[in-house]
Amino acid sequence: MSDLFSPATIDFLFGIGLNPYKSWYEEHKGEYLSEVREPMLFLASSLQKALTAEGVLANGENVRLARITRDARRLRGRPLYRDHVWFSFKPAGQKESVPSFFFEISPAGGFYGMGYFMPGPAVLAAMRRRIEEAPGPLLAIERKLREDGLFSFDPPLYRRPFKGPAPPELEKWYNARELYVERAMPPGPELFSASLPELLFKELMTLAPLYAYFWDFHT
Repeated sequence: MSDLFSPATIDFLFGIGLNPYKSWYEEHKGEYLSEVREPMLFLASSLQKALTAEGVLANGENVRLARITRDARRLRGRPLYRDHVWFSFKPAGQKESVPSFFFEISPAGGFYGMGYFMPGPAVLAAMRRRIEEAPGPLLAIERKLREDGLFSFDPPLYRRPFKGPAPPELEKWYNARELYVERAMPPGPELFSASLPELLFKELMTLAPLYAYFWDFHT
C-alpha cells in the first residue's frame, strides 16, 4: 500500500458496488483497510493540519470519516455496503449542519469541495437576508469562483423562486436549497499522485473566503 490512492482503491469500490454483501466484504476487508480507509485517514489528517495551520479551520473541526456500511435501520431498499466513502471536518459534538470541507471517493473518482448539506430553512433564510442586506461580500466571492474556474455551484433550486432584491449574479445563491461548491477528479494521475494532499490544499484554500462567509452568518 502507498499512503494514498491507487487503481486498487477504485477496484475495491467497484467490486463492493457489484457485491454489496458481508461475505464479499469480509473476503476483501484487507483491501478496504489498506486501499480505502488508511489513505482516506492520511489525506484527511494532512488537510486538517494544513487548513488549521492557515487559520481556515478555526472552530475546533475534527475529521469525520464515513463508514463503508449504512445504518441498517435506515436502508430503505439500499444495500448495507456503500461503494463510496467520504470525510469532512466538523466541530466535536456538533449535530446540526455546519459549513464543512469534504472529500469523497467512489468508482467514478474523487469529488471534493465545501458547503452546507441539508442546511435547513433557518440557514437558508439567513443566507437570503445576508444577500438582501449586504450582497457585496458574496458577489466578490462569486466572481472570484468564476474567475478561478475550479469549483462549480449548481444547487437544487426552489421550484417557486423567492422574490427579493438579489443581484442577478446571486440568484442561484438566493434560491438554493443546498449550499455547496464542488469539483470532480476522475481516476488517473492526479488522484493517484503522492502530491494529492498538496493539490487539494491549494484548491480548497480558494474556498476559504466562502467558508468564512458561511460561518459568519451561521453564528
